Amino acid sequence: MHGVVVGLAEPHGSGRPDRPTPCRVGRPLPLYLLDAPDLALAFAHRWWQHARDGALLPPRAALDTPAFRLLVADAAWIDVAAADVPRAWSPWAEDLAAVRATGAPRLQELRPDHGRPTPPRWRRLMLPCAPDGRRVEDILVLLRPTPDLSPDGA
Repeated sequence: MHGVVVGLAEPHGSGRPDRPTPCRVGRPLPLYLLDAPDLALAFAHRWWQHARDGALLPPRAALDTPAFRLLVADAAWIDVAAADVPRAWSPWAEDLAAVRATGAPRLQELRPDHGRPTPPRWRRLMLPCAPDGRRVEDILVLLRPTPDLSPDGA
């Protein structure tokens, strides 16, 4: 799915959900790039890591708590236990299938597709959860605007 154009509604009400922004999905990024500018993503990843039992994946119940929802309010849960990914998530089907198959988190950047090179606009983090620690049934998806690291904020 890398480089494929998908439609994405702008997060946090900054766009029009009825007119998704066409985006290009980048290759998975190393998780060490979850740093201070991405506090919500880094926090969610640390919470997920802490909830793991050794090499086992955490169950959804370990993350889907009132405290977590308060701190990371716009997290979305995708049920991938069924054989088919829901049609609404079809633009992300390949990435969801990869996370489901490997049980590994995935961090990616999404760029607006305006026919010219543009900086990343969003970061997407997908965290797998499994009730038995092995078979992924739910994936936590977080989408955040990419932090503006320029000194003048422009």
